[in-house]
Amino acid sequence: MSLLPLAVLGCAAWNARLVRTGGDDWCFLPVVHDGGLSAMVGKFYLHDNGRIVNAVAVWAYARFGGVGQQWFAPVSGVLVLALLWAFAVAALNAARLRVPRGVPLLAASMVTALFLLGSPNTYKTFYWPAASVSHTLPPVFACAAAVPVLYAMSRRGKLLALGTVVLAGVSLGLLSEETTVVAATVLAFAPLISGRVFPAARRRFLRLCCTAGIGSLVLGTLILYTSPGAQRRHERKHASTMFTPDSLLGALHGFGEIAATVLTTWWYLGAVVAGVLLGVVCPGLRGRASLATTYVPVLFAGAGALLVSGVDLAASLAGLGSTMQAHAHDWDRQDRWMRGQGAAGAQVLPYKRLPQSRMTEPFRHGGKAKWPASCIATYYGVDHIEQAHKLP
Repeated sequence: MSLLPLAVLGCAAWNARLVRTGGDDWCFLPVVHDGGLSAMVGKFYLHDNGRIVNAVAVWAYARFGGVGQQWFAPVSGVLVLALLWAFAVAALNAARLRVPRGVPLLAASMVTALFLLGSPNTYKTFYWPAASVSHTLPPVFACAAAVPVLYAMSRRGKLLALGTVVLAGVSLGLLSEETTVVAATVLAFAPLISGRVFPAARRRFLRLCCTAGIGSLVLGTLILYTSPGAQRRHERKHASTMFTPDSLLGALHGFGEIAATVLTTWWYLGAVVAGVLLGVVCPGLRGRASLATTYVPVLFAGAGALLVSGVDLAASLAGLGSTMQAHAHDWDRQDRWMRGQGAAGAQVLPYKRLPQSRMTEPFRHGGKAKWPASCIATYYGVDHIEQAHKLP
């Protein structure tokens, strides 16, 4: 059963060869090329948003140029699958639950496929590195930080796990405000349910890790919010602080939109099915007889729903692949021409907008919105670009 979500992920990874530069990457690539890591960190911390870890992650793929952008999706997909698989195995072991060997992979692969691909805009969620490093991957990193905690038994193992929690907390605070809020909330309530899942001997250490995690998340957030980049971002967007009535109402509205999307997007049924299957084949504490044979109809129904919700993801992915292929063809044609003209000494180049999955392009709103036209000009080494209505 794991072969279907794994096959879908494989097809998605193959489509990553069609990723092309767009949006914020127009601005990131010249900075990384000219100034390296220090320039990227300075850009984020001093000017953009204060997300230092975001700057490091962007540098890690942007230093390879367009090839780095194309390899980002396959590498991040494998990383997410491996981390969620490790998390599922660690959680089951820590809770003293025994399941068939392939079940953790099934749960991890299905959740990975839905998490990365079951989105209203899969291109931004999975293929666009600039969005993925700050919005898609952080929740997975938060889950991964729990793996050493769940395995820690010795004194050295507990110290290593505690250090991992602190490092992950500070890093998340400097990477994603949204994940920080969710992770802190989960850690605050985790001790309340730890008694129903973990043995008494481990609860004290787990509560210590939760406390350390919350403290490190707060520390990372304070560093971010006091950075010059965060202050400039608030001024540009005329943003208020997190705890004003407008901000809280906006957050509530956003939560409602997310909940509505999840509840009305039917292929998320696959995640529910993965959880049901995991529960059915979990007999409880080690040593009990398996109850899976009692629920054979449920297993067959779950397998059917899993397959149907996964054919849908494949169909959606195929449609996206077609649009990505057309976009890559046009992008490559224009890129070759602009590079040739720049090498010949041209200082003003026409540029035709090539939108892909609502990615930001210059000359929006009837040509009034210029960004990121200046970054595209810098990318091609010219003074500026002007709007064109057809490909060269």
